[in-house]
Amino acid sequence: MKRTSTAALSKEIYHKIYRLHKRNVAPQIIAATLHLPMDAVLNIVTRLASSDSTDGHSLSSDGPAPAPAPKAADSYVDVYLLARSRYVTLDIGGMITAQNVAHLESEFARILASAWKAVALKMSDIREIDDAGVDALVKFFDEFVGRSRYAAILDPSDIVEAIIRKRDLGDIIPIFGTERSFEENAFNPDANKLARKRRAARA
Repeated sequence: MKRTSTAALSKEIYHKIYRLHKRNVAPQIIAATLHLPMDAVLNIVTRLASSDSTDGHSLSSDGPAPAPAPKAADSYVDVYLLARSRYVTLDIGGMITAQNVAHLESEFARILASAWKAVALKMSDIREIDDAGVDALVKFFDEFVGRSRYAAILDPSDIVEAIIRKRDLGDIIPIFGTERSFEENAFNPDANKLARKRRAARA
């Protein structure tokens, strides 16, 4: 198997590994969540563990500060905000469960209070989601669309796709496989009208 060089990893991936490592998430869980080879994750985690946390070259993120480390190292949710030119991507990873949903809800509140008109909820790195997580997603969507904005799920993981089918979320929240298709719809007046119509039908 071809080994992945850490030099080939993007800055975004480094930031994600840094944030998860600082929250005591086990390397094997990081590798599984981010779909990375274990040796690449261990290489970076080893370097982080041996570095001074006050080093000016720390891989800290410009995004929102991570939540306090969870009690269980394998139970967490990580949220990474990526500002685009016309919209924002909320990259969510880990487990959206009752135990962790409060952190996600606080990030949703930040987006609701912001001036962003469109948000893509990237969910390719979700490993688990329960009813509390689904309820938080639907509530956020309702509130965001209710303010004449546009929200959608982007690139859902297999776990999320299963929940989408089970809960018929496809009839509530738009779902896209790529950011390009999301952006095309996010600023399409007809797509926005359809999203508001679906919300009104459920009210």
